Amino acid sequence: MFFQVNSTAHFLKEFEQACQWLQLTKGRTRDYENLLREFDASEPPSEEHLMAYFESFDLVELWHLWHPHSDQFPGLREKLQHIFKKGHVLSDDERKTQKSDQSRSES
Repeated sequence: MFFQVNSTAHFLKEFEQACQWLQLTKGRTRDYENLLREFDASEPPSEEHLMAYFESFDLVELWHLWHPHSDQFPGLREKLQHIFKKGHVLSDDERKTQKSDQSRSES
């Protein structure tokens, strides 16, 4: 980990900065922002709150790693923006599917 989390409020501020840097203005990142705002008030935190916190760490860590150096790598920020906007980097609620080689007795 390239950063230290002092509080949920501090982490939320860094998450917002990372989203701004990558111009992530909609989708799951907005859902994560709302869940992070609710995190401390949820007793105990729901699975959804924990996953939002966990998965948002990747984005904040990437921001800490690259934003100070992005001007040294032309096009890097745009490529990262494209990746986060286009794909499943931030995982969805995935359903476990049965693998074709899984035995029927395990299902």
